[in-house]
Amino acid sequence: MKIPIKKTALYYASIIYLIILNTQFLLIEPTFISPVKVVCMAMAPLLFFATGLVISKALIWGIVYWLLCFIPAYLQGGMRFSTLGYLGMFIITFIVYYTAIHQGVFTLKTFKTILCTLILAYAICLLLQQLFSLVGISSFLPINLTSGFRGMEKFRSLSLEPSHSAVILTFAFLCYMRCLKLELGRKPTIKELFLKPHRWISIGFLWAMLTMGSGSAYLGLMTLMLYFVRGKNVIIVASGLIILLSISPYLDNKQLNRATRTFKATLTGNTDRIVEVDGSGASRIVPLLNTFTKLDLSDPQTWFGHGTLSKNDKYHNAWKNLKESDWFILPVARQYGIIAFAASILLVFSCCIKKIFSLETLLWFTLGMATLGNVYFHWGTILMLASVRYFQERKINEY
Repeated sequence: MKIPIKKTALYYASIIYLIILNTQFLLIEPTFISPVKVVCMAMAPLLFFATGLVISKALIWGIVYWLLCFIPAYLQGGMRFSTLGYLGMFIITFIVYYTAIHQGVFTLKTFKTILCTLILAYAICLLLQQLFSLVGISSFLPINLTSGFRGMEKFRSLSLEPSHSAVILTFAFLCYMRCLKLELGRKPTIKELFLKPHRWISIGFLWAMLTMGSGSAYLGLMTLMLYFVRGKNVIIVASGLIILLSISPYLDNKQLNRATRTFKATLTGNTDRIVEVDGSGASRIVPLLNTFTKLDLSDPQTWFGHGTLSKNDKYHNAWKNLKESDWFILPVARQYGIIAFAASILLVFSCCIKKIFSLETLLWFTLGMATLGNVYFHWGTILMLASVRYFQERKINEY
């Protein structure tokens, strides 16, 4: 029986979108705004109309979210439509992918295979970068190696930055474990993850996370440990985390030390302390804390944003001195207000995250910064989450 052309087109388009929004290949994508991503996403509206107009939660909330960004920015004046147009491209791409998933273009086995390939590709690319660096080659674009990250401390693998790789791999491995749970009818054990056929996926994932040189990777690993907390394992996992936090200052591992210090500082809620401990980590944590603790609800701009301002605005200058800036909040809330920010949260929880109290939520509000802006890997992670939610709701157990 032949597969309909419509479904075939959506199948290949979905694979392409899943890959390009979870990777950045510098040989053909040298800048943050990738021409490859722009061209592929520009095809999304054609795919949407060519394959039939489907009314879905993604379509409704996607339109609502974009309009709640567009209208406040327009009313503020001096709107940069390029910024909103780029955001619209991410949104329509998500809508097309969501529609394709709900039309059954992937089986659980197919999606799991894509996740395996993605994780292994990251691990292999990172290993190659390490080997090339070891022999003194600091730049080789075919494997994403550039002189921007020198030595044997930091490696970007298949993304723009090590921290991006950490976020993508954390979500990818969580989604992989969710798929295994659907297949097995229960959570996989740590032992099972290191047996065939999952052994090399798990080893590759751990190698990449432990050696890429990102503090975010260690935070991701510590969060994923919570996945195995159950009954008799609670004491073991909790003890392991406490021991790790206790001995990390004595270990000769800069990234682990940064991660644990940042974690401890975050628990205090003191943004000044977080900045002192780790400026890089603070640039991800402080905006989230400020968004929920330092907004003036009597100020109309809190609700409707400050618009798409220039690179010389107050917000961009806040990066230079995090300690003195309560202005340093999440980009979506800063530009379009907390109403638009709330719409983005509703989009994620209506289409991608099934349970509010879950690891997905914890990771989305920490590593993901609860942000749906013009950054490729944030959208890449919610494509993976949307896929898992679809299979969870359908309870498909295909091998």
